[in-house]
Amino acid sequence: MRIQKRTLFIGVIVWLLFFGWWFRGFLFRNWQFRLFSFSSWRHLIREFKAGWQISSKSDWIFLFSFILAPFIFSLLWYWAQKIKWHKIWKKIWSVLRWPLLVKKKKKLKAEISAYTPKQPYAAAAPYRPVSMPSINGRMQPVQEQKTFLNNSTAMGNFSAPTMEPEKNFSSAFPPMPSLRSEPEQPKVEPFTNADFAEMANTPLSEIEIPKMEPVKEDISVLLEKAGYTLLNPIAVGDKMADFVAASATDLVIALYDKDEGDWLADEESFNDEDPLWFSETDHRTSPVFLLKQTANILQEKLGGLLHITPVLIEQSGTIINAEDMMKTWNDLGVMVCRTGIGGPIELPTGSETFKETQNKISEELLEKIKGIL
Repeated sequence: MRIQKRTLFIGVIVWLLFFGWWFRGFLFRNWQFRLFSFSSWRHLIREFKAGWQISSKSDWIFLFSFILAPFIFSLLWYWAQKIKWHKIWKKIWSVLRWPLLVKKKKKLKAEISAYTPKQPYAAAAPYRPVSMPSINGRMQPVQEQKTFLNNSTAMGNFSAPTMEPEKNFSSAFPPMPSLRSEPEQPKVEPFTNADFAEMANTPLSEIEIPKMEPVKEDISVLLEKAGYTLLNPIAVGDKMADFVAASATDLVIALYDKDEGDWLADEESFNDEDPLWFSETDHRTSPVFLLKQTANILQEKLGGLLHITPVLIEQSGTIINAEDMMKTWNDLGVMVCRTGIGGPIELPTGSETFKETQNKISEELLEKIKGIL
């Protein structure tokens, strides 16, 4: 029977506490017997050889202490390994590291408030000057005009045209009819201060901010259309994976992220703790980190039979720095997409993620995967 490392480690700790501290002190305080001293054991053996008779209560307690000590140690060892020490330590550590966590939350809150998404190309493109007509009526590009001006100035034969007063020929000649009819432009009323004042006095509650259209799609249907076979869900941290699907080469673990609000994703651990995602009022363990952990465990169990593909589906919240985190997620081997009202729009939808057709898994391999999972 193979003993787990955790069980052996707990047994060593219990042995040190019981025999190395409590039982050793108990014997020394009552009988001046040193448990780890050869001289004490030699004296005890000589007393028995000399015909030591156990008559007093103290002697009987001394003898039964040695008889019961192994059973008490075994019982304490059994109870100690039933306790979830990891969770207890995490709670203690969360209290001890609270000042550091508060400092980091303040820093990330400042980053959330100062974060601005990248402008699209159309808004960030610089103003492009319009080409001006030349003297002979041909439209010249701006670069040609600059070249012409530079050459003329260098040759010294360029002089600026003089502006003459416009002559009035309307009295001598009638107006020429237009060769083509220009469409009549609608009259645009100028923007007045009264309009600006009306907009400034409008309450914020009455201003409707345009919302992103929700993505309506069924992930299970998309997986089946792509050639995957759905399996029973498995645990991902404290949650269950919403979809587990297998093809001939891949095993997809998909998890809905249903936490609402704006989240700042952070995949770097802090003081050997799990990486956290932060909102303005809360924080939680990164779902990408939990998915990656589960994928690693499954990869060891499957032994290379299938390639594990963890997929996080943002359904209700918005990852405000998703565009900056895409490379990090790609390096971690986790796909992140969106559906429902999840965002931002830079993330691909579920239909865009599961669009490649896969080969169907064989019945023999499917049964083998089910047996492992």
